[in-house]
Amino acid sequence: MAARISQRDVLAWVERDAASMLREDLVSELTGVVTAELAAEVPEVAADIGIRRDLDVSTHDLLWSYLVQAAKDPQADMTFPPAAVELARTLAVRGHDVSLLLRMYRVGQRVFWARLMRIVTDRIDDSELRMAVLEFLWDRVSRALERNIDLLVDTHTEESERRLRGALVRRTETVHAILRGEPIDVSAASEQLGHNLLRHQTALVLWARESAGEPDPSEQLEALAGDAAAALGCPRPLAVRSSARVVWAWLAGGEPGGRSDRRGRQSLRDGELPLERLRELDALRRSDSLRIAVGAPARGLDGFRTSHREALRAQRVAAVSVRDEPVTCYRDVELVSCLSADEEAMRAMVRRVLGGLGGHGGPGGHPGLAGHGEAAARLRATALAYLEAGGARAAAAALGVHKNTVLYRLRQVEDLLGHPLAADPLGLHLALILADRFGPHALP
Repeated sequence: MAARISQRDVLAWVERDAASMLREDLVSELTGVVTAELAAEVPEVAADIGIRRDLDVSTHDLLWSYLVQAAKDPQADMTFPPAAVELARTLAVRGHDVSLLLRMYRVGQRVFWARLMRIVTDRIDDSELRMAVLEFLWDRVSRALERNIDLLVDTHTEESERRLRGALVRRTETVHAILRGEPIDVSAASEQLGHNLLRHQTALVLWARESAGEPDPSEQLEALAGDAAAALGCPRPLAVRSSARVVWAWLAGGEPGGRSDRRGRQSLRDGELPLERLRELDALRRSDSLRIAVGAPARGLDGFRTSHREALRAQRVAAVSVRDEPVTCYRDVELVSCLSADEEAMRAMVRRVLGGLGGHGGPGGHPGLAGHGEAAARLRATALAYLEAGGARAAAAALGVHKNTVLYRLRQVEDLLGHPLAADPLGLHLALILADRFGPHALP
């Protein structure tokens, strides 16, 4: 360290800067940058929404703990938060070797250090102080990882060994074998799982958003799966933990023949369940963090797989939707799921259809209906109501405004589009549905 820069100077700068960064918006922004770069380099993270969700929580808590410790006493030892330990356990639950855990932390350390170097370089003009601070921070980051990595490895090993014992691992392996489409004895598998695989299968994906208070809400999610089965009149569900914050479940029920209402009319199709009851579950009313995605019912082993894939797709839609709904049924979002499977193509379509003048914007570079402001959103809502209601009068009733207001807005819509609504009603309708469901995520 240079003679004119003292240890006290370095510690004072670290304390001040860490304290200035202890803001949720800054930590969340840095979390997003680090996890996105890490996921890009570790395919296993990007491909698994459960691992990615746990990684987001772990990274956030690690950064927050690091800044708290640095602002309080930069020289004190740092202990990793519970969410980091749970991430190690999740990797074991999902069958990943400890080498993946070590690779994630090597990549994460490199990515975090690159961001930290950039921050220090941008904020310190004095080259000697800058070098001294970087040397100090590198030492602290390296030592923190060295001190805690044994705990993470031990947690992963303990969970891996536990899952190698008893019925739990056999149960989970059987579920994954079915999902992989491997040949299986249906009767033996049904007995082992305690779940009738011959009946109609309705798959659920249950998860807890990051705002959930505990790092491992899986027991709470399994209880929620049981509540869902009881509300729908099904036997105890088959449930397996996908990660610390995600549970997969299947309901066996809904035999062929449907059900009849009091007048003898068929009220449910074969295999269907009264899914609207899920929205009334007490656990969902009490919590703003618990969520359920539901696949369509289908019979047997094929139904077990297809309903699960649909529930995962419904979860993906729910994760990026501007509608914060506790229950998302695949049949309600099937269209937007198919249209948004390729997100780049989706945004290109929305830009082309709503942007006006072939997607290049209106006069003066105006983004047309694809703008992010309230005015554009109001015009999109009016056009969508008009197309869905089939006329200006019905759209006015749906929106609670005067018919002339709707007509005026529709003229604005056509001016921005550069053509009448009738020129491409289907393409316009689909683009408006996507913008309504995904908001800024769908807009260019």
